Amino acid sequence: LFQMHSGETFGAEVVFNLYHNCRNTKHVNDATNSYLGGQWIDSMPGMPPGEPPTVLQCTTKDVMAVKAWELARQWSGDRGVVILSPYTLANSSMANSRKGHGFVLSENLADFGKSGIAYFSTIRSFKGIEAPAVILIDADMPSDDEKNAFRYEDLYVACTRPTTRLAILSRNPMAIQWFLGRSCR
Repeated sequence: LFQMHSGETFGAEVVFNLYHNCRNTKHVNDATNSYLGGQWIDSMPGMPPGEPPTVLQCTTKDVMAVKAWELARQWSGDRGVVILSPYTLANSSMANSRKGHGFVLSENLADFGKSGIAYFSTIRSFKGIEAPAVILIDADMPSDDEKNAFRYEDLYVACTRPTTRLAILSRNPMAIQWFLGRSCR
């Protein structure tokens, strides 16, 4: 089946189309569709409405970390809270704030969902995983530019990971207006 160095591709070219979103609440799905400019995927009939995403402007990295910890505390449940960033922990707004509101930040996937733990990951590393509550920090204006740390595909992944709650935190006032303007459609 697999021939090393042959240069040939094996396997079937199969495309799976997603017709219904059955992971996110209706409000999170609608916001995601709006952020991505109308690439509409309907919510599965019967999905709970949930709450609209929380979008917050933070003036500094320290303020962003405090807000993320406040949300983590409010949203903590039996399956945990995840904090996602386009950046590694050392380069994120959480770099100098690895504890808060009775929680400890962990990058160890084995700690995900444990009591008193907020799991931290880059957006790209969390692809394919889901969590009840996702707090996206260090958000900016999404771009198609491959040199940009926060691309539309990152926004899509971040917004489609939560099953119930999503927060988007940014220091960029223009990004906040962009998210809020699209959420109101």
